Amino acid sequence: MRKQVLLARRLLLPTMLAAVPMLATAHPEGAYSSETIAAPAAQADRPITGRVTDEKGEGLPGVTVLVKGTAVGTGTGPDGSFALTVPDNATLVLSFVGYKTQEIAVGSQTTVAVQMVADAAALDEVVVTGYQSQRKADLTGAVAVVKTDEIKDMASNDVTRNLQGRVPGVQINTDGAPGSAATVRIRGIGTLGNNDPLYVIDGIPTKEGINQINQNDIESIQVLKDASAASIYGSRAGNGVIIITTKKAKRGATRVDFSTFFSVQQPGPHIKLLGTQDYGRVYAQAAINDGTVPSLPYYKFQTHRDASGRLVLDGVTVPEYIDADKTQRAANTDWFKETQQNALIQSYNLSLSSGGERGGALFSLNYYDNSGTLKHTSFDRMTARLNSDYNFLEGKLKVGENLTIVKSQRAEFDLNLVRDRTTQLPSIVPVRTVDGVGWGGPVAGMSDRDNPLRLLTDNQQNRSNTGRVFGNLFADAEILKGLHLRTSFGIDYSLFKYRQIYKTYKAGFLSEANNRVTDNNRFWGNWVWQNTLNYDMTLGDKHRLGLVAGTERISYYDESSFASRTNFASEDPNYAYLDAGAANKDNGGGPRPSAWLPTSPKSTIPSPNGICSRLPSAATAPRALEKTNGLAYSPPCRRAGA
Repeated sequence: MRKQVLLARRLLLPTMLAAVPMLATAHPEGAYSSETIAAPAAQADRPITGRVTDEKGEGLPGVTVLVKGTAVGTGTGPDGSFALTVPDNATLVLSFVGYKTQEIAVGSQTTVAVQMVADAAALDEVVVTGYQSQRKADLTGAVAVVKTDEIKDMASNDVTRNLQGRVPGVQINTDGAPGSAATVRIRGIGTLGNNDPLYVIDGIPTKEGINQINQNDIESIQVLKDASAASIYGSRAGNGVIIITTKKAKRGATRVDFSTFFSVQQPGPHIKLLGTQDYGRVYAQAAINDGTVPSLPYYKFQTHRDASGRLVLDGVTVPEYIDADKTQRAANTDWFKETQQNALIQSYNLSLSSGGERGGALFSLNYYDNSGTLKHTSFDRMTARLNSDYNFLEGKLKVGENLTIVKSQRAEFDLNLVRDRTTQLPSIVPVRTVDGVGWGGPVAGMSDRDNPLRLLTDNQQNRSNTGRVFGNLFADAEILKGLHLRTSFGIDYSLFKYRQIYKTYKAGFLSEANNRVTDNNRFWGNWVWQNTLNYDMTLGDKHRLGLVAGTERISYYDESSFASRTNFASEDPNYAYLDAGAANKDNGGGPRPSAWLPTSPKSTIPSPNGICSRLPSAATAPRALEKTNGLAYSPPCRRAGA
């Protein structure tokens, strides 16, 4: 099984004289070296530079340079040069559209020169670029094509995470939480508002992301990075476009495929915090250095003055109990160890496909589960997909559908708050009170930093459920040779339900005497109706002409509601439903405004049609097209707000 180590966040800690819970640094013998997870020995990294050229010796910009087996990579500059920090004995993988992928062993070299070799077969591959498809050789805009074979076996719930380091100009960040969506930025930040790209799945545009899509169902991924490539989608494509095409049944074959993987994630290395005894010693010495007498309610300090009148620390005594009620016995708690665990990631994928002369169908099921490296933060997802298409009238008419149904469940809690409390609560605080039932917590002299394990445990039942239905029905008719009329009606609707139970508790001087239950519900999504006319014509052996024109109509809907009550006789999740609450009834709801919509819950484009058109032309020299305006006309589709 593969082991993945999550990088720990680097924390800046204030001075020892600041709030007591924020103290954290020590000499090696005072650290929790025996209780922390040791970081694996890292290979020595060193910088290298290089230049990538084409078959004519000219610098080749935009080539992906990746360290094999890692997500570390970069892209070449305008002159084909690059700089990268690599471990010893690294192997570089270089890839670019229209050229063969190469692997170069770095060895002891500090400068690498690589000449790419053209891949004639790759140039004839078809790429989906927006309401149509083109050969790679005919592309004039910045379009990156991702090979799904390289990412399909990576242990992640979100295919966008697996793109990290594989597409030049695309930055992907994650917070490490199970089930969280990745943040994707194509060529930087372009607006003060929403910077997420537009996703197009089987021709249907969505802004909901693709973290709920089973990566085993993906056939191809294209990234449109510049204005000329993405302009056909209008203002929605201002942050780039990621186009995904899912798998279809292969003609003349019936297949049953099953795959699974298991992976273990270990918590990454973290800062070494002071133990109880060392914490008291460092605090006392800091106070003496400042000219004051050390004093904390939960420590006893022994001092004397030397012949010159300076205060000298003789010793630090840790009392048996740290609170006046003697319910919290002094401890030496490693809060990282108490809140973290090894996470098991598992995935099961089953697909059935059957294809004949007139068409075929593919059905797939996937289950994904990640228990999380923080306790009680698991995520699970079930995905079902059905793709089918059939031909009629001797192939002149094709009818089909693509449908995905997803149900996911995840922990809804501020995990950053837990991580912060892990470093802010002193180690002298015990996890539990002396009876083993109550929670340890801050006492007099400490700031109000809660027990991080209590936060995780008392919120383990607070999990959201999300259902999503996404897909389309389409028909494609060949009216004349090379002239195709296509119509598609797609939907993308989601339902979110989250019942949150706020429990009563007492942890040191922190407490809550009243419980509360809040139900949150949201229903949102859109339908889209597309009609396009595509005409492809070959002129001789070297020239092709393509024309696409179309209309698109989109209707959005977004509504949410909540209700809450307090004073529940039991906090058991099987009992704590709204009608069991005795006091403080509250509710509300209405439309949810967004960057795309006005404040009304239902929004349809005011004009009956959005109009878009594109006239790409192609010859045998694709680079020449860039200089001669190969994209003759490309106005965006008119949209609401465009």
